[in-house]
Parts: sequence; C-alpha cells; structure tokens
Amino acid sequence: MDLAPGGILFDRMSESGSGFGRTNQIGRDHQIRLQPFETFTEDPCLAVAMFAERRVTLALPVPGRIGHRLAMSDERDPHRPQCTANLMQRPVLRHSIAWAHMNEQSRPGVIGIFDSGIGGISILGRIREHLPNQPVVYLADQGNAPYGPQTLDQVRLHARNAARTLLGRGVDVIVIACNTASAAALYELRDEFVEVPFVGMEPAVKPAVAGSRARKIGVLATEATFQGELYANVVDRHAAGVEVIAQACPGLADLVERGELDGPRAIELVSSFVKPLVDAGVDTLVLGCTHYAFVADLISTIAGPGVEIIDPADAIAKQVGRVLGDRDLLGTKSTNDITYITTGDTAAFDEQLEWVATRLSR
Repeated sequence: MDLAPGGILFDRMSESGSGFGRTNQIGRDHQIRLQPFETFTEDPCLAVAMFAERRVTLALPVPGRIGHRLAMSDERDPHRPQCTANLMQRPVLRHSIAWAHMNEQSRPGVIGIFDSGIGGISILGRIREHLPNQPVVYLADQGNAPYGPQTLDQVRLHARNAARTLLGRGVDVIVIACNTASAAALYELRDEFVEVPFVGMEPAVKPAVAGSRARKIGVLATEATFQGELYANVVDRHAAGVEVIAQACPGLADLVERGELDGPRAIELVSSFVKPLVDAGVDTLVLGCTHYAFVADLISTIAGPGVEIIDPADAIAKQVGRVLGDRDLLGTKSTNDITYITTGDTAAFDEQLEWVATRLSR
C-alpha cells in the first residue's frame, strides 16, 4: 500500500462475493481512492472497510463522490460471507485528516445519512438546501434492501451496522433517512451510540392532524414501519380525536428504486394504495417512507386537489441544523464535500443517481 501526498491511501483491489458481507481481495484489477477517515493499516479487511471511492461528474443538485461496495459487517449474518477481522474494535480517527489541525469548535460537523436505498436522497436534498456548509456521507444499504418486508430484528441489525459504518467515517450526527429503520431501531441506536445524536424519521402525524378539517388522515408506509413502537407512540401523542388510517404500500419503494416513477405500473400500484384512503374520506396523506417523495406528484394527482400531501423532509433538515448548532458545528463556508456509498451494485447506483439528478432538478 502506498501513502500518496496529502495523506491519501492508494491500493489496487479485485472483488469477489456479493452483498453486505462482500469480501474484497487485494489484486491488480483497478486503482481505487480511499479517503483518510480511518487509521491506515496493512490489514486488507480494514483497508476494504475504508471503502473504494471515485469522482463522478454527474450534474447532481447534491454533487459528490460515489463509494464502491461496503465489504464488512460487524454483526454476523449466517447467509452472507464475512470478513474475519472484527473491524469495529479497530482504532479509527474520529474526524478526517482534513480537519485534524482545526480548532474543534470551528470544524464543520459531518452529517451521516443512511437509508436502504435512494429514498434518503430526498432528505439529503433538503438538508443541502438548509445546510450547504456541511460535509455529508450518504450510505445506501442496497445490499440489504428492501427493509420493508423484513422483521424488525433484521432491520435493527442493518441499522446498527450502518450506524457503525458512518461513525467510522467520522460523522457528528446520523440521520436515519428511512422510516422503517427509524421505527425498528431509533431508540436502540440512541441507547447504544450515546456519543452521537440521531435524527430519525417518524410519520408526520402531528402536522397532518393540525391541518385536517375532516379529522381523518391516511399514512402511507411500509409494513415494518407500522409494526414499530415509534409509529404507535406518534399516533398516541398527536392523533387524539382523529382517525388515522394506516396503509401499507408493499412494492412501492422497490418501484422507486427501479426508477419507475410515472409509468402504468406506478399508476396502478399507487392508485391501489391511495384511492381506498380517499374513498374513506381522508383529506391529508402522510408520506411515511422517504422513497415516496419521488412519487409525491403522482400520489397528489391520484388523491385529487382536496387532499394535502405531508412530507417531513423540511422538518428533518431543520432539526439537523438545530443539533449541529447546539454543538457549535455549523460550517461557515459552502462545500460540495459529499460522499456516496452503496452496499449494492455500484454501476446500478450510478444509473440511479443519474435519474435522481434529473428528478430533483425539475
């Protein structure tokens, strides 16, 4: 391994295996660029955990780098190959070398965001609008997607590994940009990782109730979101005297991941979820999955002009700003320092970011 000028580690790597536990071997296939967020090491497993990254030139509203596959998992999934090293016990640098000589109070806080896929980019976009001075690391756990049909215990395992990964990247706040993961793991993550604040997604029942004249609202979300304690607590706290109709939307997040946002299949699927709620008399619909923001226009069209669509993305962005402000970590200079990482197929992720860029620039 060679340490290039500026503290950047270079190596060559070939890949084998698949998924979250993908095992990478040092080889001669292609050169990769690793950012120095972690301690340099001769251990190939830990080197893999530092991620392969490359520059992209996509005209994204949220420009940045796309990371290659994540090749480690601290918790053991018997169905996936594992790296033998216990990476989370290895020493890591809390912050990038780029900030090593700066006063802690003047360093801009790094925002970590994770989702099962691209849905959380809808949250990333709003965060960038509100907080353009903050570096961001975005992790798309596509190797374990979709989260929605999985058990809460399975989703907790994925969320815990994602949090550990982002902490290893030196983030100062973690946004769980996934309602399913928030429902399954928000409380547990806050208890386990007390050194970093978590901002979770919860269905925006409170503003929906406040704006509902019919006193009847609908919530669109995954099956797992409705199973979690978080959803039940939100309804109990904010929906007294209001009828809340929960509508699970199996398959909709997958449709968004494939970029099928307004074709016949999308219209058919969204209609099957939205029309029964409209027929039941709801006048407000809550988007309870970050993926659904990409089909919000279609949902609104099918629901009709008398139904308001509530998306909590702005509220999440503002909360992240408050958290960073409380810790004196708000940046003062605009930055495009955004890193994208996927645990899934990198080429497919590239293509997804292409159409996401087009969608968000409209």
